[in-house]
Amino acid sequence: MDDQPRSCWCCAIVLVLTSLMCSSSLHLVNAQPVDYSIATVSTSWTINDGPLPFIKALDFLWRPILFRRGLRSRFSLAFCCDFACTACIVGVLIQKQTSIEQDAITNAPQLVWSANRNHPVKLNATLQLTQDGNLTLSDSDGTSVWSTYTGGGNYSVSGLNLTEDGNLVLFDRNNATVWQSFDHPADSLLVGQRLVGGQKLTSSTSASNWSQGLFSLAVQFDPHSSYLSAYVESNPPWSYFESYIDKDYVKFENESFNGQLIRVASSSSAQFIRLDPDGHLMAYEWDGSN
Repeated sequence: MDDQPRSCWCCAIVLVLTSLMCSSSLHLVNAQPVDYSIATVSTSWTINDGPLPFIKALDFLWRPILFRRGLRSRFSLAFCCDFACTACIVGVLIQKQTSIEQDAITNAPQLVWSANRNHPVKLNATLQLTQDGNLTLSDSDGTSVWSTYTGGGNYSVSGLNLTEDGNLVLFDRNNATVWQSFDHPADSLLVGQRLVGGQKLTSSTSASNWSQGLFSLAVQFDPHSSYLSAYVESNPPWSYFESYIDKDYVKFENESFNGQLIRVASSSSAQFIRLDPDGHLMAYEWDGSN
């Protein structure tokens, strides 16, 4: 391995599937905040105006919104921006579970979920958990970009929680889940997350462009069985991998996916799987030796 921080994330193939910085007013640091994983209704966050500073990662800048330490990983709900701050998304990041003082660039945070990957916003965009329980993202000009559509009396949302599994959850007064990011995957699955019928993973365009790419992975059904299918998003879709499964879902568990063993250095390492821009499904872990 070379000495670049990105090499700390080791990967294994699960399925072989055939320049300007932001304004100097933005404070860049490498330290992480303490846990702050829950927010109540009537709370809002603006990209360039908040109590938590921007952090410089390897390929992007990010500002934590919520933060949670898990058993193996650290998760952040964050604004993620290019270095010029001309395009920003709201997403969940995974990092190695380390001390709070450790350098954030070395930890190489990885994006595992995003709300607005196809519709990046600009500075002054706002994420808001409204009084009626709707989580919304509005661009700097007030245009609505993304929403959970959970507002109104039918849902009675009380708050927002980033769980220790990396799941972003809207919950009601009885602590029941109203909406969760695990039901709306982007290109990745975290440990404990299922991919069920009606959901799909869709690759990013490239490592530096998080918008939807050409490849998707989904659980599909025929009259007598269910199967996992990887396909190109064409018209009609072109399938390049199929594998029959005995359930109506697949699940990423510690060291395994869909019954296939994933060899990792440590069962306690930070792990996720991702449908990469080249169409391969890859398992990633933090190599604790680096």
